[in-house]
Amino acid sequence: MVAFYRDVVGLEVVHRAAHIVFLKIADLDTPLGRGGHPQLLGLVDRHRPLDAMRSTFDHLAFEINRANFEREQERLTRLGLDIDIETFGWLHARALFFNDPEGNRLELICHDDTVG
Repeated sequence: MVAFYRDVVGLEVVHRAAHIVFLKIADLDTPLGRGGHPQLLGLVDRHRPLDAMRSTFDHLAFEINRANFEREQERLTRLGLDIDIETFGWLHARALFFNDPEGNRLELICHDDTVG
């Protein structure tokens, strides 16, 4: 699959981790995009165990401003949601992960120069 999306579709491999590969679809003109986070396609090896906390795939992500990160964390906590905070050094980003009522994973991610 990686070879297909790289060689046939023309996407660039930007990061490899255990059981997952990220390919760049396009650059983004957003705070996170200007910080180095492009629009990505994540390919996961489903035949191997996947630690959901280490993956940024199988979820819906929304970019937020860094200035709103703590406010969003507090708001989600007040709503009773179980939140996981992750940092992504290779992207200079931090994110809040939580589930919707049906168990779908959501992410609020922001560019953060202090990460990395």
